[in-house]
Amino acid sequence: MRYRYYLIVPLLIIFHGVAAQKPPLYTPVQLTNGQMGHTLNSTQCISANDEWVVFDTRNEDTKIGTTSTIGILNLRTGEIKTVYQNPATTIYGPGVGAATFSPAANRVMFIHGIRNADSIKPYGSTRRTGVSIDIAHPNVLSFMDARNVYPPFTPGALRGGTHAHSWSHDGKWVSFTYNDAIMERLGKDRRTVGIMVRGFYQYFRRIAQRRSRYPIKPPAFQYPGRY
Repeated sequence: MRYRYYLIVPLLIIFHGVAAQKPPLYTPVQLTNGQMGHTLNSTQCISANDEWVVFDTRNEDTKIGTTSTIGILNLRTGEIKTVYQNPATTIYGPGVGAATFSPAANRVMFIHGIRNADSIKPYGSTRRTGVSIDIAHPNVLSFMDARNVYPPFTPGALRGGTHAHSWSHDGKWVSFTYNDAIMERLGKDRRTVGIMVRGFYQYFRRIAQRRSRYPIKPPAFQYPGRY
């Protein structure tokens, strides 16, 4: 038995040394620098062709309300492009962030605060919406939500803010979380989950146009959506 121990122990030492010399599977490479942040959403931040990653320029997770820029980074070349920037952003908003890539098109979707944000109506969970941009056409927004927060309300339109947008594999459905502005005013703020589907855009546009005769219709605060 003594000889067996003498044979086994050296072999274990040799195998351990070989394992320790094995190179790592991945080597970290820094792709960005500068003072602006490069915050990635927790899901769907890579383009369908694995070429681009979308980010917002937050340096702090809670600062969507003061963030003004959405960018994309080429994972092969390191090139950075700005796909959306709002130079009018203040400490009250509008704010942008939490960007995702469609799995079926070169289109990104992200949170956008209301465009008439101010000290009375700052960025918040009920004062934001989902917008999208074709990366080939920077700064051309498409509002994804059908949204109407003033009476008379539009059946089927949202009355608050959406967040956590996630695409279906074919890009035709988008799930989201939702906070209702009317319920918030009643002290009953509750977050719910919803799904939007492509095809009702023209219907809501016609409804909004028919109701344009009402005096209270701030164009920066309610609008029909793309979905």
